[in-house]
Amino acid sequence: MANKRISSSKIDIVGYGVNAQCFGSLSVTGSDALDYQGVAEILAKQGFFTNTLARLSGATLKNGRLSIAFRVGGTIQNPVFSEGKKAD
Repeated sequence: MANKRISSSKIDIVGYGVNAQCFGSLSVTGSDALDYQGVAEILAKQGFFTNTLARLSGATLKNGRLSIAFRVGGTIQNPVFSEGKKAD
């Protein structure tokens, strides 16, 4: 905890067919602002449709796993999910 924010250096989420790793911080002052980013891996069969979707979305497909970079912003009450990493 620093600068009135709770920081997480690594969070692993493991579920049936979906794995995610992320990091970021959460404001503990009145705003409850979220700022997290990470990569989700989803089990996917490789084929024409999956390959095309991966290329169009910026995701990668390797060894039967579709990897997608994501961000979570907004607040705890109103999280905003988006694709891609935080712009520097």
